[in-house]
Amino acid sequence: KIEKQKSYSLSDLNLIKKINLGIKNYLFEWSEYFKKNENKRVLLGIGHNSDRFMQLTSSFYLFDYFVDQSKSKNGFYLAGTKRGIDLNIKINKKENFDIILGVHDRAKMQLYSKLKNEYPNASFYSVFNNPNKLINP
Repeated sequence: KIEKQKSYSLSDLNLIKKINLGIKNYLFEWSEYFKKNENKRVLLGIGHNSDRFMQLTSSFYLFDYFVDQSKSKNGFYLAGTKRGIDLNIKINKKENFDIILGVHDRAKMQLYSKLKNEYPNASFYSVFNNPNKLINP
């Protein structure tokens, strides 16, 4: 049997172009962030979201700390990295640094609310957004 080749409508093609442009923009913005931002960086929430983020952005070696509040991950390493996973952020609370949250949006705001007072000089980002969008409700 000869199968029909799927033909895409103009709206399908426009959607595909829009998605591709969004991905290119996301990768470009994070690349620029990593090139220009000299603050120490903490990746908080070490799971599949953080791992995929580092794969997409080739940023495995661009973090100063990996932190996850799960005791079962403490002291372990992510594949391809030389930094262990810590339970807590080990930076002076008065220092300027960036916390990039690798947690889903459901937990992002809860975690941000918990940490913003403890680390008042930290800037908060999410792996789900471009870095030009700080978490700041």
